[in-house]
Amino acid sequence: MSPCIPGSNGLIQGCYDNGGNVKVIAALPCLRSLTAFSWNQEGPAGATGPAGPTGPAGATGPAGAIGLQGVKGDKGDTGPAGPAGPQGASGATFERLTAGDQASWTIADIGFLYIGSGPGGLSANQYLMGIGSAANASLWIDDSIAGVSYQTVGGGSFFYNLNPATGDRHMVIRMSNSTKSGTRDVFLEGDAGGCAASVQHTS
Repeated sequence: MSPCIPGSNGLIQGCYDNGGNVKVIAALPCLRSLTAFSWNQEGPAGATGPAGPTGPAGATGPAGAIGLQGVKGDKGDTGPAGPAGPQGASGATFERLTAGDQASWTIADIGFLYIGSGPGGLSANQYLMGIGSAANASLWIDDSIAGVSYQTVGGGSFFYNLNPATGDRHMVIRMSNSTKSGTRDVFLEGDAGGCAASVQHTS
């Protein structure tokens, strides 16, 4: 195989004379009148050049897989109290009738309820109840808790619904006309120690 320039080891070989004239040769030796020398084809590494400008942003890559669920965080602080809500509607109230008393209650300005309790004109364990209504009113009486079917009565009259009666009783009295209505819950108590009644305005 013929020698080549540069050699397999990367060296370039040459000869020069006393006048500095150089002759590149493929292989040594030089003639007697010349001096041999060699150099490497690859020079020393140069200094690092300056950084190039930042390239444009690449396209957004695909979304990665969903990671593992993190640990549960600490409980947050209690938030501030909310504003006060609107005042609710007034609850139903009872009016109490004690032993030996009598009283009447207006129902929706179209009728009234009267109760008298013993003793005093009645035995200690007795009470009576009367109902009056205007001519244009209708009356509904629910005594079903005592086992008596409810009844409806036309307006413009007064009558004693219980005259007299005894024992504990719960009745609902309702009156209405074309523009208004009202209801009373009546709780009656009658025993040998005397009677009492509680009347609740429910509507």
